[in-house]
Amino acid sequence: MADLGEDFETFFATAGLLSDFAFGIDIMQESPDSAISVYEYSGGTVAPQVAGAVRQIQVVVRNAEPYEAKKKADALYHSLDSDDGIVNLTEERWGAITLLQTPFKMKVDNKDRFYYVFNLSITTYSD
Repeated sequence: MADLGEDFETFFATAGLLSDFAFGIDIMQESPDSAISVYEYSGGTVAPQVAGAVRQIQVVVRNAEPYEAKKKADALYHSLDSDDGIVNLTEERWGAITLLQTPFKMKVDNKDRFYYVFNLSITTYSD
C-alpha cells in the first residue's frame, strides 16, 4: 500500500486535476510557479471501535495568477466532497473525509505567487 500522500496524488491525477501543476508531498517545490502539495500534520484520535486513524491533511495550491490558484483549489476541494463522506482515493484505500473549510488565500510569497489552502480530516488506516 502506498503512502497517504501518494494516494492523494493518484486520486487527483485520475480525476485529471494535476495537469500543468507540479505535485509534492510534505514539500512545496520552488519551481514551477504552478504547484500543489499535500501535508500531513498531527491527527486526532478515533473511537476505539473504529479500526483506523484520524489523519489531518492540508492541501496547498500555488500559482502566479490568483484566479488560477483559487480555481484549482476549488476543483481539488470539490473532488473530495461526497454525499456520505466516503471517498475512494485508490483501489486499495478509501477514507471518510471531512472537509474542514473551503479554500482560502493563505499568502502571497516574495515572487508574487498566490497560495490557496484547505484542510481536511480523513479517517483511514495507517500506511
